[in-house]
Amino acid sequence: MTEVSAATPTGARERILTESFRRFSELGFAGVSMQQIADAAGVTKATLYHHFQDKEDLFVEVMQSGFARSEAGLAETVNTGQSLGERLTAFATYLFSSERADLNRLFGDFHQHVSPERQAAFWKTYQRPWTYLEGPIKDAIASGEIAPGNPNLIARVCFTAFVGQMQIARFEPDAPPPDAALARQIVDMLLNGLRPQ
Repeated sequence: MTEVSAATPTGARERILTESFRRFSELGFAGVSMQQIADAAGVTKATLYHHFQDKEDLFVEVMQSGFARSEAGLAETVNTGQSLGERLTAFATYLFSSERADLNRLFGDFHQHVSPERQAAFWKTYQRPWTYLEGPIKDAIASGEIAPGNPNLIARVCFTAFVGQMQIARFEPDAPPPDAALARQIVDMLLNGLRPQ
């Protein structure tokens, strides 16, 4: 295979990360070989191993770069809007965006294929995504917008409701892809319940 030249060493590394994110998102950790990633990035396998120790190392770095990009979006969305409903809807809509949805797909493989030590190190660097909701939930409790409760538990329930819809859309061909309208419906159910008003 002829290696595609890069202007700088980081050019090859960035191509590897970009193609790895794409391949891991589409096929999963187990479905992708290092040779396939090297071919997709236009580098030799030796170049791939120059940048990454092994497949787990590459996968963790893909997760780190994806999550680093995602953190700014998560932090920004929880400050969008005044009410908790508006803030939750903005957060869910962001989660439903294609890159964020791909990153959520990778988390299943992350827990299955990455050593517990590497996972622990990852979570020392990054916040768990639902923790971004705790501040707005605390604000809503303090203002009387919602009933008192455990902000962490409420945040996890909300996050699980959003991610659950992404999983359903992934595995059920008839399920519509999650979007802003679905985000509003879920938030309405979470905040207003299912009982008639």
